[in-house]
Amino acid sequence: IFADMRIGAIGLPCRCPCQGSSMRPVLLAFLVLLAATHAQAGSIKVLATGSVTPAAKALAAQFTRETGTQIVFAGGRPDKIAADLKAGGAGDVVLMPSASIAALPRLDSASVTKLARIAIGLAVPPGAALPDISSVEKFRAALQAAPRGVSYSDPALGSSAGPVIDRMLKGPAFAGVKLKPVKDVAIAGLASGEADIALQMITELAAAKTVQLAGPVPDGLGAAVEFSGAVLNGAPPEAMAFLSYIARPEAAAAWKAAGTIPAH
Repeated sequence: IFADMRIGAIGLPCRCPCQGSSMRPVLLAFLVLLAATHAQAGSIKVLATGSVTPAAKALAAQFTRETGTQIVFAGGRPDKIAADLKAGGAGDVVLMPSASIAALPRLDSASVTKLARIAIGLAVPPGAALPDISSVEKFRAALQAAPRGVSYSDPALGSSAGPVIDRMLKGPAFAGVKLKPVKDVAIAGLASGEADIALQMITELAAAKTVQLAGPVPDGLGAAVEFSGAVLNGAPPEAMAFLSYIARPEAAAAWKAAGTIPAH
């Protein structure tokens, strides 16, 4: 279809060595097709908290292969995402704890979709004996026996897990546990020697190379965080397509591989 096209016909000067040759129509055809492909694929920006990012990135890679749409990730703690959006920061999709998502500005409330639950896990320093946390009673005993205490992210930092852990450990069942909230991720308390045990999102602990993961907090203590996704007002159609893609039942395997419990 490009056989009769000439660069001069659309007002583009050509000073390349192929001027006057039959290469010009071929070159123009290639450039037009390349530009059209790029414009069609587009890109979207996803604002995600750290604990949900590994599964989301794995699914984003699949989505890009299938659709050509590029996914750019940014984000941080829930409070940082909220502050950035209030300040006018750019974004198309948000992935964060369900308890925090409703208060976000510029949110398309009809798009909110549950994605997964992430358990809180327990970790100890390298070389330390792994505690038996196979039951609620054994988990409680392990925390009470930690001589230097249990570190977790200070809830005042606005992390996903900090408030959940703080609420659990301040319950009467955990009386006697030495609490060590830190102004960082929980495993920083192990590295500094402030604590013997760290409680943090299990997806983050599994990715850390400097600790030993003992396992998730036993069921029955409410030590898990539900995550949802939503589209921001003004986002392109690809944003909703991506959110639907990562929430579909076929995405469950990727969520499970990242250590999360899919909602669908």
